[in-house]
Amino acid sequence: MNVMQTKLQQIYKEYTDLKNYIQEDNKNLEEAQKKAHNEAINFETLDEQSAHFFNEFGYRDLLRIDLEEIKKKLYYYVQAYDDLVEVPENIKTEIQDYKVKTVFAIIDGKKEIIDKELYEIYKKQHQDYAQKIADYQQLIQGAQ
Repeated sequence: MNVMQTKLQQIYKEYTDLKNYIQEDNKNLEEAQKKAHNEAINFETLDEQSAHFFNEFGYRDLLRIDLEEIKKKLYYYVQAYDDLVEVPENIKTEIQDYKVKTVFAIIDGKKEIIDKELYEIYKKQHQDYAQKIADYQQLIQGAQ
């Protein structure tokens, strides 16, 4: 196996390890939410409660971001190496539907939306995130 194939395998392993961890971690999410809420009552300050909830749940969002970044890295390595080495079928399958996500382009010095569907998805995610923050603040206040 040459250096390029080894690098592809390393990135793929990093990706699948994290993907599998996230899937396994999500299996106990509901139980973890109940436990965290019950434990939050014992914290005296809002900062302590906030740190507790982040430690219990916030890291999951960071893991998903990491997974997306690793998949993007894998995608670009496959694109770069595809004509140079044989890319294993399992790696090709993993990225076959992956699409580089670009919402805006600068045209004549102005920002223009080039993927309206993706823009709407991100807009909805942002709104959902804002709602989660509001719900989270209510949860913390309710635990006091």
